[in-house]
Amino acid sequence: MVSLDKEKNDLAANIDEKVKAREVEFRSKLQDELEAEKKRLADQGLSSAAMQARIKSFEADRTAVLNKQLADARESAEAEKPRQTINSISSKKNNNRNMAGLGEERKRIQDEVAKTRG
Repeated sequence: MVSLDKEKNDLAANIDEKVKAREVEFRSKLQDELEAEKKRLADQGLSSAAMQARIKSFEADRTAVLNKQLADARESAEAEKPRQTINSISSKKNNNRNMAGLGEERKRIQDEVAKTRG
């Protein structure tokens, strides 16, 4: 049971890491988009005040989109946890069955060897 609990915790940590990586990716993309928008607005020759107002609006819009994407990524990751846990348990059960079968096969071979020597 301890092993299963540890594996569940490892899966959760792995999913959390993926979500954090996704957040970093989204934030980096937002920064790139902000820089591109600032350049685009500067190239239009807008006043500093007009640029700041548009950038503020652009950033609010893009941040809302980013937050929605992050929420979706978290929701997806949370939905993935039970499936990964089930897959892990199933894999362990298969491994245990295989090990039991190998043990039986080993015993059969040992019995055959004992018969040929005996």
